[in-house]
Amino acid sequence: MPAGTPVRHFDELPDRAQQLLAEYDERATIAVTPEIASVFADEPVVVFSEYLRVELA
Repeated sequence: MPAGTPVRHFDELPDRAQQLLAEYDERATIAVTPEIASVFADEPVVVFSEYLRVELA
């Protein structure tokens, strides 16, 4: 990741967001509620055994 990229660690996420990432099976898209989307809006990169970029459509 480039320096200065906003990153959030997995254990800093709310339980529902942690569950969503833990169950992710590499599908192209996942529908989420607006409140879950807001969790990733400011820090779209999550450290979770690898870096994951969350893209909001």
